[in-house]
Amino acid sequence: MSVISNKSRNMRSPDSKFILASIEHKIINILSKSGYSIEDIKGETTKELRVTFKGNVVAYISRKIGLAKGLFHISINPRLALQQDELIKEINAITLNPNKRAPSRFISSSNYDAFNSRNFCPNLTSNEHASASYKIDVNENFLPLNQFFIQLEKLI
Repeated sequence: MSVISNKSRNMRSPDSKFILASIEHKIINILSKSGYSIEDIKGETTKELRVTFKGNVVAYISRKIGLAKGLFHISINPRLALQQDELIKEINAITLNPNKRAPSRFISSSNYDAFNSRNFCPNLTSNEHASASYKIDVNENFLPLNQFFIQLEKLI
């Protein structure tokens, strides 16, 4: 797996603590070149970017967590996790992000409703939708973000 970079690129606004507009635009530009799009954002404090491919939500990118350390936290449908884990295992800047509150590979949130994954994992008792989460280190460059979504496209 990967080693997180020693130097950090702060990608969050000092005022709102959410993602900088310039970084959000960069994400949109990178993903659009691979056929992905971002659903309209409801407001500056929307917690995640909803990433779509061919009209379906395939991932959520946190607009708040990890940004001060130069990390993107990305969640995908838990049904794709094992395959995606295998596809990205050689990419140094990507690590799995297991649940810190429950003994599980998966995390949960009511925001992940597009995955329709309630009760996916018996270790999650929140009755929220499950997802598989990854940390992507973009301190050096944004190539790992692009690589992650190129691999994900093979599964969707």
